[in-house]
Amino acid sequence: MPTARHIWDQLLVTKPTILRHLDVETSHQAFERLQEAAEQQGKTIYDELVAAHRERLAREREKGEYAFAARRRATLRIGLPQVRNHRLSLLEQEEERFRVELERRAQILPEMAPLLLVRVEGGAHG
Repeated sequence: MPTARHIWDQLLVTKPTILRHLDVETSHQAFERLQEAAEQQGKTIYDELVAAHRERLAREREKGEYAFAARRRATLRIGLPQVRNHRLSLLEQEEERFRVELERRAQILPEMAPLLLVRVEGGAHG
């Protein structure tokens, strides 16, 4: 990780010398190997992010359920039966939209997009 960060920093501040480009097959093979390595290296971070996301959604779901229950109790206490039923119907629709949105946000679609693939070769400094 420190080496990768150092190389990235150097790419940002100095102009690299491009010696050659890889052919399509070789670059495809290199990409496959690097993607597998990146997935292995990033798995712990990815798992932590997924866990944090799920915890956040669970807290949101809990808060939402509490709020909807409180609103339902308040709605049941006041108003004419027809008005109360209409308000309960609207509340149920809102609660369903809330659940659908939470479900949509619970869908995790990981994506890794490489920005740059570089082969670094040692050379004379000077």
